[in-house]
Amino acid sequence: MIFWGIHFDFTLLKSIRFFMKKFLLILTILLISQLTFAQNFNRFVDFSDSLPKNDTSKLHFSIQNLNFFRNNEYFNNFYEGYTLIGYFLKPEIVWQPYTNFKISGGAHFQKYSGIEGFTQIAPTFSVSYQPFQNAEIRLGTLDNSGNHGLDDQIYFTERFLTQNIENGLQLKYQSTRIKTDTWLNWEQFIFHGSNYPERLTFGTSNQIILNPNSSKYRYSFDLQSIITHRGGQINENKQPILSIANFLFGLNCDFKLNKLNIRLKENYLTFTDISPSKNLPYLSGYSIVSGVDIRYKNIEANLNHRYGKFFISSRGNPLYMSISEDISGYKEPFRAFFVGNLMYAKEVYQGLKLGLGFESYYDLYNKTLDYTYSFYISFNFINTISKK
Repeated sequence: MIFWGIHFDFTLLKSIRFFMKKFLLILTILLISQLTFAQNFNRFVDFSDSLPKNDTSKLHFSIQNLNFFRNNEYFNNFYEGYTLIGYFLKPEIVWQPYTNFKISGGAHFQKYSGIEGFTQIAPTFSVSYQPFQNAEIRLGTLDNSGNHGLDDQIYFTERFLTQNIENGLQLKYQSTRIKTDTWLNWEQFIFHGSNYPERLTFGTSNQIILNPNSSKYRYSFDLQSIITHRGGQINENKQPILSIANFLFGLNCDFKLNKLNIRLKENYLTFTDISPSKNLPYLSGYSIVSGVDIRYKNIEANLNHRYGKFFISSRGNPLYMSISEDISGYKEPFRAFFVGNLMYAKEVYQGLKLGLGFESYYDLYNKTLDYTYSFYISFNFINTISKK
């Protein structure tokens, strides 16, 4: 092609584009490897409430912000690659009239770069009550800090960026031995005669520390579950009812080696189609995950092997599924991956964090490599604005 007297060779341009992709991949790995080690993404997006329990009868201003750049270079038959770049902002007014009761209200603003206006503007409102120490009941907008601590295979990490707002009912409890987060996210409400289905998600994330007083090796047990439902009795939508249940049973061993914090983990995940009429290609399946997490100061590295047979999850990472998200009818009953993650995260100032991550997925059956590189800046701030 000749344009303004310049000859363009499209084959050459494709070669340059391919080289630039490989160069960016190598550069990202080198940059991360030079940083010292990191927190994983769930800890990075932990916007836990920092309001003092005895700070009552005052109004507080809270703001949560996450700015993200996430580039998914995927080359498979299950999930196409894409780039997410944007931010969300959640300003709220918080009132705590009693030490065990709190009211919060505000708005959630979601914006993707390259789109005029906001992608989503949604109100936020919640009431939170502590019936006894370490326990919390919340109604309204839920606390999904840290993605509820769920595994990526049953609850896609990216949902924190793209579908951050959850509304419904939540129960939380945390002690030295037990940590639990159970919630119901009512995603789509229906009325009589609605032409769309009801959608909801029930989830629970639990960890039990078996020997909390041990100074050398600490063992813990994980129990996680995601149950999704699409249906309803009072709507006129003709889609078949679809209900999927996923469970995770995990055993962890934490210990220190010199200055490294190490976790060995073994997870067993299940899938079951619990719909009244079965329309999925598989009725049940499972996945086995073996891995190691290594953390040093501000860096965390994760390496795991994932094997799945007939595994499906309606909220999990589509890369691990046995049915394709992109190609209708395409399926592979057996999936196996080596997955490696590396993330650097640092709290620059109180409430202000910087994160840089790299993820790789090597498909052992199809001999393909997919990868993601990302950059995040988060801000979590709360301040007293007036007394009662």
